[in-house]
Amino acid sequence: METLTIFSPICGWAYTLLFAANLSAQCYINQRNQSTKGYSSDYSLVGAFGFFFYLMTQTEGIVAGDHSQVGHVHTTDFIFAVTSFILSSFAYSQTFMYPSEPNSRQVLIILAVLSVVFALIGLLQLLFGYSLVAPILIAAWYKGGSSGSKYAF
Repeated sequence: METLTIFSPICGWAYTLLFAANLSAQCYINQRNQSTKGYSSDYSLVGAFGFFFYLMTQTEGIVAGDHSQVGHVHTTDFIFAVTSFILSSFAYSQTFMYPSEPNSRQVLIILAVLSVVFALIGLLQLLFGYSLVAPILIAAWYKGGSSGSKYAF
């Protein structure tokens, strides 16, 4: 058990740093080439949306602590969520700044449907105070659905 306690944070930090380096390199390449052709606009859109909702779940875990539905969130998980959202959002914004491939219609429809469902459930909970489904669970479903749409099309 002690080995896992030591090894887990090392893996978490390594993954966070490598993922951030990967997204930073993509942003740099897009900037250097003044183009995002060859970089999937769908992938960047789904990444930005998905990491936003992942950041929501991690933030709830940090703010509410052990009393949240997420449970205890490690620092590496939160930092991963923040850096991933920022870098993926910047990479997506580059698809507007430079020439790029168009987004596929199927991915846009899936993201729109997920966004409307998320907004409607949130609005119902806000207006009536009745929680059919925990918002954090909806955010997790959204993250899962957006990641699934990335590979489905």
